[in-house]
Amino acid sequence: MAEAVVSALMEVLFQKIASQIFEKNGLLGGSTKKEMLNLQGTLSTIQAVLQDAEDRQMKEKAVKNWLVKLKDIVYEADDLLDDYLTELLCHKLKLKEIGEKLELVANERAKFHFKDVVHQKGFSFVSIVGIGGIEKTTVAKLVYNDAVVENSFDTRIWVCVSEIFACPR
Repeated sequence: MAEAVVSALMEVLFQKIASQIFEKNGLLGGSTKKEMLNLQGTLSTIQAVLQDAEDRQMKEKAVKNWLVKLKDIVYEADDLLDDYLTELLCHKLKLKEIGEKLELVANERAKFHFKDVVHQKGFSFVSIVGIGGIEKTTVAKLVYNDAVVENSFDTRIWVCVSEIFACPR
């Protein structure tokens, strides 16, 4: 009777692997996809002989032992897939939460009155304007010293202007 559970559990496991949950969420990429397809193929091979094994288990102790081992491994695989899906959902929730927080911070940029990057005569510059004490210099230093910025430009210049400034045209 317990081995009938193996058959049902293998069917559930087979469906999980074949499900679109993995396809939709990009879980089946690269080596993971190959491993899942191998697992699916192995499950299919075992499923083909499972009925015969269940019928013979009463007469042959070795077959019964094989079914017990199979049941343990199938439970382990089912737990692994459940953990995999749970982790995926957790990461998706965290990603959504971080995206929402980032959007809030991005929307706060309006209070700093940043100006968009201006391209003039082959030069690019960004103006950061606002009242004193709102950490304009700190933001500028973080951007200026960022490795991506350093690697993106051959020459970088730091200019601090405390008066109204207009570029000559």
